[in-house]
Amino acid sequence: MRNIIIASALALAASPAWACYTVEVKNKSEHEITVIWKALGCGGIFHKTEMVTCAHSDVSSGKTGHYDYNWGTTAPTVYVWLKHESSGKYLKFKTPYALHGDHFSRRKSADWIPASPGGCHKHYSITYDEYNYQDDYWSYTD
Repeated sequence: MRNIIIASALALAASPAWACYTVEVKNKSEHEITVIWKALGCGGIFHKTEMVTCAHSDVSSGKTGHYDYNWGTTAPTVYVWLKHESSGKYLKFKTPYALHGDHFSRRKSADWIPASPGGCHKHYSITYDEYNYQDDYWSYTD
């Protein structure tokens, strides 16, 4: 009986770290963006530099991309990559979004450790608009 109680307590304590959830990115900008969904528990690599990548996709203007994080992934972060409008090569900086409380927000220097969802069946949305695009693009091409 004691083992059952201990196992149950551990399962309850770990449940926030073993979440299953969906994150969508709405591209309201006038340009295609590349979205990289990352989390601890994912083993992929994107573009030779992005470790713990779960998935990536190009999201056209006016479209929405989403990723369903598997059970067991924690500390999700979503990156938006932009390509240089002339050369088509990726810009060096990527805009990170991290989970804080019940929503994703652009990560600030003080936010290097993202939160994890409190359980399964959560749905989060990030809107990337033309203002974000222009701010990011011109900040990273100068």
